[in-house]
Amino acid sequence: MTVIHSFDPIIDDNSGVLILGSMPGKISLEKGEYYAHSSNMFWILIYSIFKIPPSQIYQDRICFLKSKNIALWDVIKECDRAGSSDSKIINSIINDFEGLLARYPNIRYIFFNGKKAESLFKRNVDNITKYKISLFTLPSSSPANAIKLLFSRLKSATGIKRLHAHLLRHTFATNYLLNGGDVFTLKEILGHTTLEMVNHYLHFTTAQLSVLHHQFSPMDKLQRK
Repeated sequence: MTVIHSFDPIIDDNSGVLILGSMPGKISLEKGEYYAHSSNMFWILIYSIFKIPPSQIYQDRICFLKSKNIALWDVIKECDRAGSSDSKIINSIINDFEGLLARYPNIRYIFFNGKKAESLFKRNVDNITKYKISLFTLPSSSPANAIKLLFSRLKSATGIKRLHAHLLRHTFATNYLLNGGDVFTLKEILGHTTLEMVNHYLHFTTAQLSVLHHQFSPMDKLQRK
């Protein structure tokens, strides 16, 4: 597992609002940009507050934030993490918020981009009350949260109660195997590192094949006659 490091803050002396994530995702780290994943809703949401179409140019986005006195940073300075999920974060070291707030005294509001950022901050940052800063927690703009919101809207629109991403993923995997797909290709499609999870779908389809066998077996039909 590789140690990863967060970015320097986007901030200046006029910043009055600080938005905090937990740690940049894998794609953001690769590109060296905050919220670089195409499915992350952050830039769309931040521009929509001011009713302006979001720029696709990163430097324009930084200038836009600064023009609105908004600063960006992350709670974690460095950590170990496999992939991009907050649930995989271990051995985290927290950024120096006391130093940041002393350097930029105009910060009066902190908004957490998701509950993970909030919990990490509140658990590790002391003496925040002396700065007279108001804290607020927002729903995460992450791709995973965006997908949850999408399926919530689909459930409301269609009336289908049991509808979620994992169910569709499971249905795809099962039907892929039933239609003749192999477990090794399925492992790559689903992004699993081992065959352990894929074997779960294999056991499930084996049970289904048994039912189909008894339903259509010529021998079973003879016995029924």
